[in-house]
Amino acid sequence: MLTDDLPDPDCTATDLVRATGFTAAALEIVDSRITDWDISIVDTVADNAPSGLFVLGGTRVPPDRVDLRTVRMTLSRHGTVVSEGSGADCLVLQPHFVMLVLSSLVVAGFRAMLVASPPV
Repeated sequence: MLTDDLPDPDCTATDLVRATGFTAAALEIVDSRITDWDISIVDTVADNAPSGLFVLGGTRVPPDRVDLRTVRMTLSRHGTVVSEGSGADCLVLQPHFVMLVLSSLVVAGFRAMLVASPPV
């Protein structure tokens, strides 16, 4: 979670990490208005991406106190493991990926800005 704004489109991955107040486990609850998930990339964009909600874990860790690549996750349902992995398995955990997305928005003519905000 950001504690400081990143209003400059030329900010770096280091700036992003410095502006991050804490990291926490999170679970995205996916939803879509598309019947039976018969969905293309165009539908996904038009549907504002199929994200309904997210659940944020209660343990907050400063980003300089954890190596997100080594954090392990196990998701189970009624005691049966349905998914597991590590931070290294997820590209989006890397600050450089976030910066790539912001840069792409700037190139496309959008003013990229990340604003610090508490979760709602």
